[in-house]
Amino acid sequence: MLGVQTVSTTEWGTRRVVKLLTKTDMDSIATIGNSDVEIIKLMVTPLLIGKNIETVNNLGVRVVSVMRNNNAFIPERGAVLEANDELYIAVQNNDLDTLKSVLGL
Repeated sequence: MLGVQTVSTTEWGTRRVVKLLTKTDMDSIATIGNSDVEIIKLMVTPLLIGKNIETVNNLGVRVVSVMRNNNAFIPERGAVLEANDELYIAVQNNDLDTLKSVLGL
């Protein structure tokens, strides 16, 4: 139309507005595909402190990075979660509510 490429779909924009208005302790960082997969940022909840990374990965999601003391790393199997860790998690969009429920968010 004006030579400007569309960056996001109306559906994605609508979902993003709803998420901003109903903000939780989970922040959407990126969506992949047709919003089928989201990368979310989440502070470690008290339930997860001292648990290993598999505790989260066994919920049907994948922790792709941890930010600890301003240092990001890709967690290895057996990594233990600490207070104030920020998790970056890949999750199927239709599993977000289940993840929130399990983590008490």
